[in-house]
Amino acid sequence: RVSVSTKEDAWHGSIRWEQAGMRYNIRIIAPMGQGTVEIAGDRQHAKIRDSSGKTAQGTDIEGLVAQELGWQLPLTSLLYWIKAVPDPRFPIREQWASADGLTATLKQTDWTANYLSYQVVGNLNLPKKIFMNNDRYKLRLAIKHWRIQSQHAY
Repeated sequence: RVSVSTKEDAWHGSIRWEQAGMRYNIRIIAPMGQGTVEIAGDRQHAKIRDSSGKTAQGTDIEGLVAQELGWQLPLTSLLYWIKAVPDPRFPIREQWASADGLTATLKQTDWTANYLSYQVVGNLNLPKKIFMNNDRYKLRLAIKHWRIQSQHAY
């Protein structure tokens, strides 16, 4: 599940996130038939397709999502943060571990990610619930199932 909220608006839905290295395919499904958005790409290319079939393409996923959906979300950083790993492109402002040594809080750029729970997947501890925010957005991710196709999550 995913929810995005601002002071003016809120949105929630289901999300299916597939990732292999820096290649990603994210499908967001709004409740009660309100529509689907697919976001796909890699480091050099990004594409968005909405439920009407309208497609937009570009090289910057954040700019494309802002232009097409009106959301200013750090999707490239989320490719790392969803796994509780810092984005190597930016300095870490703060990072705290829980008593069991897992990342509890990560601050990079203007975002704070709080990792509220983890689940064991094979021999890995991966996030189950993540609350993220900056001055404008609150982003909530509840991850029901991880499927790892190799021994490494990243």
